[in-house]
Order: sequence, then C-alpha cells, then structure tokens
Amino acid sequence: MKKMLIIQNKTDEDMVMFELMIRSEIRHPFLINQVCAFQDYDNLYYITEYAPTLLLKSNILPKKFSCEITKFYAAEMFLCLKYLHSKGQNYTFLSSKNIFLSTGGHIKLGYSFCNCIECSNNGVLDDLEYLSPDYLENNRFGYMSDYWSLGIVIYQMIHGYTPFLCESMDLTMAEIKRCKLVIQEVVSEDTHSILHMLIDRNLMTKYPTCKALEDAIMKHSFFAEIDWVKLENKEYEPPFIIKLPEYDIKASPNLNLLYTSDCCGEGKDGYGNIFTSYNTVHFLKKK
Repeated sequence: MKKMLIIQNKTDEDMVMFELMIRSEIRHPFLINQVCAFQDYDNLYYITEYAPTLLLKSNILPKKFSCEITKFYAAEMFLCLKYLHSKGQNYTFLSSKNIFLSTGGHIKLGYSFCNCIECSNNGVLDDLEYLSPDYLENNRFGYMSDYWSLGIVIYQMIHGYTPFLCESMDLTMAEIKRCKLVIQEVVSEDTHSILHMLIDRNLMTKYPTCKALEDAIMKHSFFAEIDWVKLENKEYEPPFIIKLPEYDIKASPNLNLLYTSDCCGEGKDGYGNIFTSYNTVHFLKKK
C-alpha cells in the first residue's frame, strides 16, 4: 500500500493499525493468512501465504463439479466463514474472485482489509450476482450475506454458473430480490435442500442468530458424511492437487537489501508519526 494514497484518502494511523491487528489475529487453515508486514519510505507491505489457483476461474479445473466434490469445497469454506464469525468478523463478499486453492488442494479464501471495512463500488458491481437481498435492500453485510453467498457458490460449483445473473445490473438485482431459485441440474434431495436453505431471502427470520444458522448447516444432511474435526485438520484427500514448477529459492532477492527500513520509529519517511508504529511484524506461526 502506498503511503501517499493512504494520506490522500485520509486514512490515519488508527485505521492502518486496525488493519494490522485484524491481519495478525485472524488465522485459519482455509484462509490466505498473513506471514509478516514491513515498510519502507514509500510503502507498507504485507507478505501472505501463496494460493496459486482460483477454484471457479481456472483453466486447469472443471467448470462444474460433482456433488461430492462440491460438498468438500463448500464444507471447507463453511469452516472458514464460521471461524471468522467466531472472531466477530464477517467475510463480507464471497465470490469467485476470492476462492483459491492451495498447492495442497485445499480451499484458501482471500481475506483482506476491504472485506472488513468496505468494498469498492467497482468490486461490488463486478460480482453483483453473489450479493444477498439484505445488502441490496439495506446496504448491510452480515452473517446472512456470507451464507447466502456460500449458497450461490455451491450452486455455481454444480451448474457452472450463478442462478440470478442477467444481461444487466438492474435485472440481476431484480432477480436476486425475487429469489425464485431454479435448479437445472439433476441433484440429490440433500443438495436441493441445502441450496434452498441458504439461498433464501428469509434466512435471518428463520435463523435469527449466526450460531443457530451455523448449527443447522453443520447438522444438515448434505454434510452428513463430513467429520468436521478431520476436515479442519486436512485429513481428507482433496479432489485436485495443484502442481507448480520448482523454483530455486537460492536465487530469491534479499529483502534487506531491496527495502530500507530505518524509517521505522523515527518518522524519516517524511510522514511524521503516522506510520512510526508500523514496524516489521511477524505474524503467528503458519497453521
């Protein structure tokens, strides 16, 4: 992040440190976790775990999956969302653009500061088909929005497309609000049930608390074969393993030579004391 842009957007030290706090406290096997943070004279840097492949936008994966494969990925996403809610955070905007696979083949959700604080107008409009009626009508993200979006993603994994996308933004929003779900593929009764459970504009009325909804999801027959402890411990064999070319780590650049960090603590970067608290931070051990 460029320091100049942060200043121009009137983002002060408290906001930047809030981001740092969130990134350092939020860690889960199915999130793209932060590894460390540092700064130089012009920029703030985050180093994150690497997840090479977008699940729903990859040229090396099928465009749609079987119900069994869908169940595996949906369960890993659910555990990640449930974890964030336990930390008082909503994921905010789950879409095909932030669902990745690790090299080991497990889900890695991209979770960044904009998920916690705001979504840019462009980002929201680009993925409008994943938005919940609650957001469109009340401009509000909550647990209902997270699990509505999970339902949309489950639908997409099975069908290869989302249920409410139309040729224009206005028509898409109208279809989302109307919420008339049509399941084209031949699916099991359990799959049919979980889709109608999650893609429901009355989700908050039926499940007035986040815990009530999460308990119902975990007990749903769609996930009956899932051992949630084994899943979180990555004891299930993933459907796909992502193979990457080998790199010579000996040829990696020396960050200490590339980035000057003597601005830390003394305000030598020209921004006074705004970023002086933003020293090199190493986050918790990789989970």
